[in-house]
Parts: sequence; C-alpha cells; structure tokens
Amino acid sequence: KAGAMQWLVQSLVQNLEVEKDQPSPLLGASSGFMLNLGAVMLQLAHPVIADAEKLKKVDLFYLFANEGKVVFPDDLTKLMPLAYFSSLTSAAGSLPPPAPPAAAASTAEFNFITQSFFLCWRALHLGVVPQCNRYENILRGLNHHHAGLETNDPHAMHYLVLKFGTDAQLLSPDLLQEIVLFCSAASTKLIDTLEPPQHAKNAMDVSAGEVEVNYQDWLCTPEQLTADQKHVLLNLPEHLVDDIMTMLIFVARTDPAILKTASMDSTLSLIVFFLRRPWAIQKPHLRAKFGLTLFHVFLPASARSRGDMWSQNTPVDGPHTNLLSTHIMAQRYMSPGLLLLYG
Repeated sequence: KAGAMQWLVQSLVQNLEVEKDQPSPLLGASSGFMLNLGAVMLQLAHPVIADAEKLKKVDLFYLFANEGKVVFPDDLTKLMPLAYFSSLTSAAGSLPPPAPPAAAASTAEFNFITQSFFLCWRALHLGVVPQCNRYENILRGLNHHHAGLETNDPHAMHYLVLKFGTDAQLLSPDLLQEIVLFCSAASTKLIDTLEPPQHAKNAMDVSAGEVEVNYQDWLCTPEQLTADQKHVLLNLPEHLVDDIMTMLIFVARTDPAILKTASMDSTLSLIVFFLRRPWAIQKPHLRAKFGLTLFHVFLPASARSRGDMWSQNTPVDGPHTNLLSTHIMAQRYMSPGLLLLYG
C-alpha cells in the first residue's frame, strides 16, 4: 500500500504543468491520463465520501502539515493571502497576527482516510477541473465554426473531434455521480471546519418561524473570526473552493439529474458562509462563481431554460432545488449577500 500511495503522490507532484491553460505535452501527462487518475482516486476515496462517519475522520489540517505540502505546495494561491488579510485588518483596526501551526501538527502523520481524500481532491483539480473549464471553450469554438461542418472545414472538424472525445471521457454518468458525491463531501468537510455544527445551530436558534434578518449583524467582519477560522482561511488553497463550484456547475449544465444523488445542503451552507464574509475571498471571479452555482445548481427548473444547458438534457428539480426555500441560513442571509455581491 505504501508503494502505491507513493506512486500516486508522485503522479500528482510531477504533473503540475497540467494546471496551466496551455500545458506543454513535454512536461506534463496527457489530459486522458490525468482524467483517469482522477477517476481512480474517486474509487479509492469512495468509502470515505460515501460514509459520514468516515468523513469525520478526515483531518483538514493535512493541508497545512509537511506531508500535505508535498501535494499542496506553499506557493499555491491561498483563499485569503496574509498580505490581503493584513490590509483588511489594518483598515478596520489592528488584529494580532494569526498563530503559526504547532510544530507537532506540522510533522504529524495522517491516516489513510485523510490521505486518500486529499489526494483525490488534488487529482480532480489536475484532471477533471481543467476538462470542465475547457468544455465551454470547445462548445464556443464548435458553435463559431459549425457552418464548416458541412464542408469538412478543418477548424470545425477539430472542435467536433474535441467535443466527441471529451464527451466520451467526461460525461460518463458513473463518473459524474462520483464527482457530485465528492463535491458534497468536500463541502461538508469545509463547512464543518469553518462553521462547526454547534456554532451553526446556535446561529439558527431563534423563535419558531422567524426568518427575519438583522441587517446590522448579517455581515460578518474579520474581527469576528475564530482562531481556527482565521488559520484555515489564511492557509487554504483557493482552488479547493473553486473546484467544488466548477465541477457542480459542469454537472448541472450537462447532466443535472445527477445532482439529485447527493446532498447539496453543505454546499449551500458553504456559499452562504462566504456571502456573509465577502472579504474572505480575494478573487472576484470566485465570488461570482458562487452566484453561478446558485443559478445552475439550486434554482428550480421552472426558472431556467434549455439555453443554459451544454447538452440535450433538461434542468430537473430535486432536493437540491428545494433548498432555497428550506435552508434556514440561506433564507436569512442570502438576499443581502447577493445584493452585496452584485451591487
């Protein structure tokens, strides 16, 4: 097992080239290899992401330890870089700097459950997410050159072959179902760390039926961060949150019925958490992606059209589309959060 895990780690470490928009085929593995690696890692992590009790044993602080930094190097863009956080707190008043992780935590050894979960996340980032991002460009190119299909125009045929090849690789229902299950588990892990269940329960303890928002306190400030929240936000690679949104949007626009196979409650909770803390996300494109996820994943089918789809499938309702009307935190905080997001 140790040898197999080492091979998986090296497969990820040696293929950082594929993160680039135009990766060199001489320096990184093919997109097919990386996609297959992601599919293999999903199978390896399946017992973890399908079992809530095993998921609780995943240690998020793997990301900040020496072992995790082999796969998630320090130079990855952080969700809330220290310089950015310092500018926020200096504008609002001085805050003590975040405490560095304890040496024991940095050198800790982690169990197989934690290792397989985060190796899977990294493999999806390097293999599946780039394909999801390129898919829209392929469709855009095919639409632009579609008239040339009748005359075998090289540009048109190029995009057609790309689409068929990507469809065969990426649109497997079994693969998409595993991706959605992983996104659900990853959202749960993040939100349970950023806002532990008891903390969230206390925030929801109001009189029965009350969903009114106190517009003086719905927006959280950096000063309200706990030590654990601050540590996670300052050190969490930005792409981990981005990956969840990207993959869910892709599934919603290609095979939306699969969204019914996993709980999206934690994903919505994660979005609401950041809508209440817009300063915690430095990149505007990621904040905008929260809005896209709300639209494509959570909006009822009656409010969407076929024009939003990338396939012949149509939007469908399910437990995920009911959350906007049943998720208490979303009812209280989403409206002002979206008003702030879109101005």
